Amino acid sequence: MPGAARLGDSCAGHGCFPATPVIAGSGDVIINGKPAARKGDAVLLHACPCPNMPHGVHNRAISAGSGTVIINGKLAARIGDAIGCGGSVAAGSGDVIIGDTPYQSPVKSCAEQSAKSRAPLLALTPMLLPAMMEWAATAELPVLDEALTVLQRKDRYLARAKLAQQAATMPGLKDAATRLAFNNDSILRAEAAQYVYPVDEVARKVRTVLPKAPVGLVHLTAKEIPELAGAKFTDPDSGFGAALFKSDINGETMLTFRGTNNAVTGPRTG
Repeated sequence: MPGAARLGDSCAGHGCFPATPVIAGSGDVIINGKPAARKGDAVLLHACPCPNMPHGVHNRAISAGSGTVIINGKLAARIGDAIGCGGSVAAGSGDVIIGDTPYQSPVKSCAEQSAKSRAPLLALTPMLLPAMMEWAATAELPVLDEALTVLQRKDRYLARAKLAQQAATMPGLKDAATRLAFNNDSILRAEAAQYVYPVDEVARKVRTVLPKAPVGLVHLTAKEIPELAGAKFTDPDSGFGAALFKSDINGETMLTFRGTNNAVTGPRTG
């Protein structure tokens, strides 16, 4: 039987979304010094760090529980119980176990008999009917990159920033909050660091068409900043190249450099 879930226990993520902890629990039932978690109790919302197509931030809650143990009128949550948006409770008490095994099959006893007799096939009569699985709620589908707008990316950036601020005030989550805040900006900087290469190659006339920039990244030139007229961002001898970008997502201006590349500049001679 599975261990009891409690306030602060980790719940697995889904897809590219990270794991987050349970943030609500019983007010009067304590397990190992922590409030017991129940079906319906909230799990910290999460956001994904995908650089080119970040998926939406969404709330989470425990959506399954024991069929035999009730805490404050709610089903007791255990390791393995599902989270509504995907994933499941991944951690819990090491010495308090609750109720039946999550997702236990209605033919468990029949399967046990089959295993004991080493029967090669398990005959099910009558045929099982599919049941509605309320814990398997459909998660929000990602917005395609082509349809993603600057406003949507900015809203998601701000949502992750808010999530980092909230997590920073919670016990044991300060380091995770610091990493999330750092990664939130690092994603945008990484896009600029990648995009400087085609910008430099166009400046060297190695390629004629500049690919589409990541959503919200603006290449600043003399057209946007007249004072840049005459500024040199490319060195034809050393292969050194740079470009100036501004992110409409976080408002940051970035002078980004690229490394040398003989395939672009050609090998040195003489």
